[in-house]
Amino acid sequence: DNGAVVANVSANYNVSASYAQALTKTGEGTYQLLNNNDSAQSFIDKGYNINGYVDVLKDEYSWRTLAIMSETFTDTEMVMVAAAGNQGLGFSTFPAHYAVYADEAGDLMFDGRIIVAGSYDIRTEDLSTFSNAAGTVCYDTEIGTNTCDSGYRISDFYLMAPGEFVASVDAEGGYTVKSGTSMAAPTISGAVALVHQMWPHMRGDNLAK
Repeated sequence: DNGAVVANVSANYNVSASYAQALTKTGEGTYQLLNNNDSAQSFIDKGYNINGYVDVLKDEYSWRTLAIMSETFTDTEMVMVAAAGNQGLGFSTFPAHYAVYADEAGDLMFDGRIIVAGSYDIRTEDLSTFSNAAGTVCYDTEIGTNTCDSGYRISDFYLMAPGEFVASVDAEGGYTVKSGTSMAAPTISGAVALVHQMWPHMRGDNLAK
């Protein structure tokens, strides 16, 4: 409502170790929860999963909440920058995963305006060891083939920025040094703001691109 150009979300869900261990890499950068090993079967048996994949966001309350978020977001041209997470996983967690979340018609619910922020280690010139990578967890799969129904991938929306030993403010009003994808995300958010400053009439999806 206040006309924000970009929303920086330096927060993410940490997934449990049992969930991470139960996921199987089924393709280049894609993961699924399949009941093909003891860890996955144990996870499924505990009721976290239906029909061989995590049915997250499919209950009525969660879907309604997501629909409200999407509707509010798409009424604007705002871009969201979401931290990928700091568990060193091959895939990004929520809210970064919203970047590829599609409706029943197969359209992106957030209009391609979510950028996922990974942490870049300038010393090794590679992804930080703690940073979640650009993999995608497939929550909807083609029965019998274990392929993703959706063609959208986190890697299409993933950028890295320096996220290690970054100067930041502390709770007492001074400065400290921090590391994490939450340090990378604000750099990307600032870049979005600068691009908007240069081209103030550019639409949000083009700002994200």
